[in-house]
Amino acid sequence: VVICGDGANVAVRESFVGVGAAALLEEGTALTNARTNANIGEGAAFRHVLDAQEAGQVHLHHVAAVAARDGAFFSRALADAPASARVCVDVDVAGPGGFFDFAGVQLGSTKQRLDLRTALTHSAPDGASVQDIRNVASDAARLVFKGRIDVPQLGQRTNADQICRSLVLDDGASVDAMPSLEIVADDVKCTHGATVADLDEERIFYLESRGLSRADARALLIKAFCFELVQKTEDMVPAASLARLEQKLRTFEEREKSKAAAPGRFSSI
Repeated sequence: VVICGDGANVAVRESFVGVGAAALLEEGTALTNARTNANIGEGAAFRHVLDAQEAGQVHLHHVAAVAARDGAFFSRALADAPASARVCVDVDVAGPGGFFDFAGVQLGSTKQRLDLRTALTHSAPDGASVQDIRNVASDAARLVFKGRIDVPQLGQRTNADQICRSLVLDDGASVDAMPSLEIVADDVKCTHGATVADLDEERIFYLESRGLSRADARALLIKAFCFELVQKTEDMVPAASLARLEQKLRTFEEREKSKAAAPGRFSSI
């Protein structure tokens, strides 16, 4: 439980790791079930980073936050290691002028199942929110994002944006993106959207024209796609976690190079 008093500025990073004998357990045999509650006072700011690191295990986490007048909640979620994970971020912007900023990154490979959900209610007027989610799925991974923005009658003059961008790198991988809006108030500005695709061929061609191989160009674009949001953690992610993300991206890079070297594959230049 985190209580941010009026005008307070609080930062919390939650990391879940397996150490000792726990790090040697067979895949899928360990379960983490966690909950975080936060009350954000008037004019307060709460920065929260969730970093699930238990390689090959199962992770469940529910984050619930309420923001009072002019309170701000900055939430970041990174998921790349668990065999199966579901993270739900449930937020009520309950005071006028409240703000919610969410960024989530999911990197899935092999047979990982990663699920990220947000449930946001703007129950007071003049609130604002921004949500940006990035997914990268390869091999036979399945990634899910389900987000809901609810604006009842009291949430007049709400400004809410939600976007989910996803890369699917292999035919066996899949992403389910389900953003949604439920609006009763009649004076709002709300947007939501989702894209699911492979990398843009024009961007790949541009990098190839600058001397990069096709595999290197794809690897660079994948890293840029993810780290644009990772940088928003404001130095709250330790070097070890960044190194772990780099390693996961290197596995994507190695797969791209192996596919480029396969018979029948060729570069455009």
